[in-house]
Amino acid sequence: RQLLRQFSEELIFIKNNTELYQKMVEIIQKALEVDFCLAMEIQGNKGVFIAHTGELKIEQSTIHISDELKHALTSQRIFSGGDIQTLPLPAVITSVELCLSLSRDGKLLGVLLMGKRRERNGFRQEDLDLLQILAGQAAIAIENNLYIEESKKLIQKLTEAELRERYVAELEEKNQTLQKLYRELQDAQTQLIQSEKMASLGQLVAGVAHELNNPISFIYANMKQLQSYIEAIEALLNLISEFTDRKVTIEEFHTAFNRLNEQYDLTFIQEDINSLISESMEGSKRVKEVVQNLRNFSRLDEAEWKTANLHEGLDSTLMLLANEVKNRITVHKEYGQIPEIYCNPGQLNQVFMNLLLNACQAIEKKGDIWIRTRSTGKHVEIEIEDNGKGMPVEIQNRIFDPFFTTKPVGSGTGLGLSISYKIIEQHGGRLTFTSTPGKGTCFKISLPIHGVQPQD
Repeated sequence: RQLLRQFSEELIFIKNNTELYQKMVEIIQKALEVDFCLAMEIQGNKGVFIAHTGELKIEQSTIHISDELKHALTSQRIFSGGDIQTLPLPAVITSVELCLSLSRDGKLLGVLLMGKRRERNGFRQEDLDLLQILAGQAAIAIENNLYIEESKKLIQKLTEAELRERYVAELEEKNQTLQKLYRELQDAQTQLIQSEKMASLGQLVAGVAHELNNPISFIYANMKQLQSYIEAIEALLNLISEFTDRKVTIEEFHTAFNRLNEQYDLTFIQEDINSLISESMEGSKRVKEVVQNLRNFSRLDEAEWKTANLHEGLDSTLMLLANEVKNRITVHKEYGQIPEIYCNPGQLNQVFMNLLLNACQAIEKKGDIWIRTRSTGKHVEIEIEDNGKGMPVEIQNRIFDPFFTTKPVGSGTGLGLSISYKIIEQHGGRLTFTSTPGKGTCFKISLPIHGVQPQD
């Protein structure tokens, strides 16, 4: 009994119900010398065997608690002797001599079940009184621990909610930062691509200047010649006007006409003027084509995606490279039947420019370039092959690296092939190559016919 009193004073300090139940059954069995003591925690309509001591063996860990049993146990604190027989205990529980209800304000928290005492006298009234006091205090301690546990869970939920809210805010901030960085990277990439375009154009300036200078020069010469033809025509028209106004006689007209013919060779002017005008128009057309090709090539990467003819892009690029090719390189166009594809034509033209310019520069004297196109069903393929010097084996795995170049300082940015690779990749395609030192290089572009949706 002294043990029970001492435990009743200590149990309020035990903050874990599992530990409380276990100590309680141990103290009761030791103090009252019962065959067994079993603690059952009530969880809804289930009774969970949470602690026990002694000889009783329970085959299952939980039992069903009926509403009838709940009502009985919340109406009365202690059941012993004949009262036990009135309790609708499950069949698995046998040999129970005393049942102690742990309840608070009509709520059943737990049940203590005890076997018979080893003393012949059984449970005395003072034992029952002490057990009732212990049950009341234990119920308070158990309910207090439940509230503490629920409070902890609630605090944890609130803390988790606050953390989630904070993490969401941090993630949103990081997402905005990442979006900003992505936009900055896109801008930097656009500037790099445009820089490489300008660098490519810079290498072509001499050739383009020559392409413009030739037609402009003979247009200028033709205009000077046309100016003298116009002077002759004006003189002839004035003579005809004077004759029709009867200011000169027929003899004077013939004399003046012969003088003009000797001075300007009117017959030659009549034969040459149409040819001169035709040549000038052809030269103007050539200048217009060169300028148009320059405009198409130097367009920024925000140029629209659309269905385009790749042969037109290749021909346009070759026209800009005319000075690199002229009298030195023979270009073999082996164009197949390919459909138009959905792409960014300006970007693909830049790839063609990079590959064709590299091919021209790989041929040190005279040589050949082959341009082949074919359709393979869902893809189109473009091959650009040269019989130049080829690439050393040791550098072939680095040619697509940004800023890698074998050209002298100031002769190349090292971005051409890297940007070309990226452009083809963004089109959902592949850029591959084979190269044999001393024999030449072949680049192969594979592009989907229906393309991919451009990224924002």
